Amino acid sequence: RYVTTFESWEKAKISFSSMDSEEGVKWAKVKGPGRAFEKILRSYGGDTSRLLDLCRQNILFEAVGDLRVIAADTDVKILRIKNRLSEKRSGKDSGGYRDLLINIRIPTEETSTLGLDTHVCEVQLILTGFAKLKTLTGHRRYVQYRNAKGE
Repeated sequence: RYVTTFESWEKAKISFSSMDSEEGVKWAKVKGPGRAFEKILRSYGGDTSRLLDLCRQNILFEAVGDLRVIAADTDVKILRIKNRLSEKRSGKDSGGYRDLLINIRIPTEETSTLGLDTHVCEVQLILTGFAKLKTLTGHRRYVQYRNAKGE
């Protein structure tokens, strides 16, 4: 199920809590300790402060213009954008796969009360066409490629 209109986090929480099951919702897993350690050493020279994708999620969009709507959510503070949709970015490093990565915080009264208002998450904004190509076999090949490069 794809949602083609923007929905604030507040509304999304209500929608998800009223669902009988998680049908249509695929929650991403927290990055595992082994991969987190590997990435800190390989990509960040041991600097743990640079690891910003322990908590991550995917949001699928139909068109590039739709990717801009997340900026309209007043609860979301965008900290960094990694534009892997850019024409300037070579597709050879990703096997042609493209997405937009954003690091966000959600500094609300609720997250502040929970002590989570400074927590950084990664959101992968993916066009549905690319999401359909993101298969288990394709991901395995990507992991082999990434490991061969030492990332």
